[in-house]
Amino acid sequence: MRSISSAIASRGCSGHERVLASDHAGFWLGDSVHNVATKLGQLDILNATAPRTMKGVHQVIPTEVLLSRGSIGEVLRWLNDPQYLLRSQNGYFSRLAMIGDSKVAAGPDLVAEWYRRNIKIYRTILDQLDYSEFRIMVIIGGDYVPPLQHFFESNVNFRVVPAADYLP
Repeated sequence: MRSISSAIASRGCSGHERVLASDHAGFWLGDSVHNVATKLGQLDILNATAPRTMKGVHQVIPTEVLLSRGSIGEVLRWLNDPQYLLRSQNGYFSRLAMIGDSKVAAGPDLVAEWYRRNIKIYRTILDQLDYSEFRIMVIIGGDYVPPLQHFFESNVNFRVVPAADYLP
């Protein structure tokens, strides 16, 4: 259920039979969040220099550096580590959700839109299944893994198996 693209592979007993797109367009509200943070003096929160905020993993380790430091299997294993996944989505909760005030909730609106996009991706995956599949494999970018994993774990029709079980 963890990896780095946006598609599902349906698997019957005879192997992979089809690959289907699962992404769903969303609205990125980053510009409005930045404008509100500027207006309200909250750029320190947005930039993760305020107390109790943390930079996102890609702000600390650029993707180019990560990709140059190991085999594809090693990089995928690192990208799928639970601590990496927690840190990759942390910016939504330790920073973005805090931007705004009681009148303008720009940060919470952005986080809500992110969840809206995730639940629509989940629904797209469900719509493409006929439940005769023996296995499905979801390949999706890092920030999307935790919410999608939660959605599938919350559905009794699925058992989530970590990508690490299949990585070299």
